Amino acid sequence: MSGAPKHTFVIMGYQTSKYIEECYEALEKQTIKSEILMTSSTPNDFQRSFAKERNIPYIVNPVRNGFAGDLNFAYAQAKTDYVTMVHQDDILAPSYAERCVEAGEKAKDTLIIFTNYYEYKNGEVIDSSLNLFVKRLILGSHYLFKNSLRSRFFKRSLLSFGNPISCPSICYAKKNIGDLEFSTEYKVSPEWEALLRLARKKGSFVFVREKLHYYRLHEGQITSVGLANRIAEDEKVFYSLWPAPIAKSLCSFYSFCYPKAEKED
Repeated sequence: MSGAPKHTFVIMGYQTSKYIEECYEALEKQTIKSEILMTSSTPNDFQRSFAKERNIPYIVNPVRNGFAGDLNFAYAQAKTDYVTMVHQDDILAPSYAERCVEAGEKAKDTLIIFTNYYEYKNGEVIDSSLNLFVKRLILGSHYLFKNSLRSRFFKRSLLSFGNPISCPSICYAKKNIGDLEFSTEYKVSPEWEALLRLARKKGSFVFVREKLHYYRLHEGQITSVGLANRIAEDEKVFYSLWPAPIAKSLCSFYSFCYPKAEKED
């Protein structure tokens, strides 16, 4: 792929992170050129120094409005056809951007592209866990013979039994989506609610089967810190999708499935 980059990585800086260097190095090793930006609603000298040393734009969000607000601000900064909002503690494989853009260009009505993923803890790659099994089961049942879903029914079905999509792996086709607003009512998992709204739009959810995202489990991640919020938000979504008995059962199951992150060595 030649010419101006079609894709942007927006690193979402938050306070300080011992993992951000590893995250950035993975973006530098991508097999195609992408724009790389850094945004933050918690500006500090650590972030400013990091961005300056790597000569990447550092854009401060003047309004702190939680994780959803940070997502909204990061999404708005990208001027390319595709954008990935990068969690500063995760790692993306070198072929991530190339595979996502290729997949997005094949399906001209693409809304999102997302990839399969590993869990990553204490330097160990985890390819088998209850959480991964459940998500891959949902994905496999919907993408059995194809890599894209266009039907509103099947896109909604994909998300109705929980969110099997690794949200930090999502590459948003901004050229087709246009403006996108993540709801600030959701403190931990605003992407799921946003995906349900996107599922109602005309267009494709494209799945790249390769495991190109390493989702780091650690003490400080938002899904561990905000586990109580996550469970409450799951209840809110499930009860909007299902009758109460089914919603209650799904909530109970997922609260059991969530990985319990321990402090990394």
